[in-house]
Amino acid sequence: MEIYQLTYKSKATSRIALDDLNVILERSNLNNSKSNITGCLVFYNDFFIQILEGSKEDVLQIYDKICADDRHHSIELLWQNTAEKRFFVDWNMGFYTPEQESEILFVNNYKLLSNFADKSMGSLMRFWISVEKILESKKLSF
Repeated sequence: MEIYQLTYKSKATSRIALDDLNVILERSNLNNSKSNITGCLVFYNDFFIQILEGSKEDVLQIYDKICADDRHHSIELLWQNTAEKRFFVDWNMGFYTPEQESEILFVNNYKLLSNFADKSMGSLMRFWISVEKILESKKLSF
């Protein structure tokens, strides 16, 4: 079966709260599971970046719901294509809680992961490059 992939980024609204992020996490897990959607969602520094994988119809249906969500804006479709296999079979969401004291560790781990991640397809490369840009957009004191 051919897998459809879609990558987008968006900016969270100023009124988004930790509770909203937890709701997003729970609903995404439930909805993606029902629709056989896999992928990865990263939230950091008020930006969302997500890659979705599944049937084209299911991915586009989820993406339409995402676009209608008023908890974020400036949604930009970065890439869409087909692949022979899923690349995020066991992944669902990368999640950073703003109150965590381990922000530097989080950023370093994601940068390391992005360096080793499969970038053989345009959608994967675009996703990981976007993640790296978001991670580097905030100056951290080491």
